[in-house]
Amino acid sequence: MRVVNGNLVCAFLYFRADVSVDVAVEEKRLPKGETWSVHKFGGTCVGNSSRIKNVADIIINDDSRRKFVVVSAMSKVTDMMYDLIYKAQSRDESYVSALDVVLEKHSSTAHDLIAGEDLAAFLSQLHQDISDLKAMLQAIYIGNPYSLSVSALLLPFELKTHATYFISCSWSCYRILY
Repeated sequence: MRVVNGNLVCAFLYFRADVSVDVAVEEKRLPKGETWSVHKFGGTCVGNSSRIKNVADIIINDDSRRKFVVVSAMSKVTDMMYDLIYKAQSRDESYVSALDVVLEKHSSTAHDLIAGEDLAAFLSQLHQDISDLKAMLQAIYIGNPYSLSVSALLLPFELKTHATYFISCSWSCYRILY
């Protein structure tokens, strides 16, 4: 994303299994006289529920009217994803228990941050995502494909999951404070 002649240019990447990348470019006019507060958090900053709450507080306490927040993976999750792929490619059945560790990390964090119907909806989606990951990893285990296309398919999971935590936590904190 960048500003060109006063326009915000967003590039959206669409990954397909064959690793080719389609790029769609869309231009948006930035409001004149408006400033944006841009935040990017990932890794240890969102490594556990306490740190995610701190990040939510930073965003909530930012007085800017316009906020743009980028949240990437929790601490060590990217490494966990690559490890899952490696184990499945190596025909190491421990990828199943390693996937359980990923599920537990996200599930326990969700229980700390989200409540009620929001928690139920999140956990339902998390279990579906884990089921989808397991199916992909089983296919890798059986077919043993050594290509980056597998990584391109699995890594968006971590971004989706962590953005959902953050949005849920921020919304819960916002509702409590206001």
